[in-house]
Amino acid sequence: SGIALVAGLLYVAEIQDVRVVDPYFGVIPRRPAGLLTIAALAAFAMMTGWGRVDWTEPWVALCQTAVCFVGMAIGGALGDILPGS
Repeated sequence: SGIALVAGLLYVAEIQDVRVVDPYFGVIPRRPAGLLTIAALAAFAMMTGWGRVDWTEPWVALCQTAVCFVGMAIGGALGDILPGS
């Protein structure tokens, strides 16, 4: 549901032109893919680096990282659309 929220922010906001240009594999849009990848990698790196997750319990650590990821992805989507207004 976090990914759907980010897609909605990027495509429904209509604040700036967000046409799909040169998608990956002809299907995956570059802008959301990059935003979600950066948010996921940052959440994983920061939560691990700060010692906020214990990877001996991978399911709990993944869930905690996913919560952080959704917040980062929403912030990234808002940051992506607002400067162009």
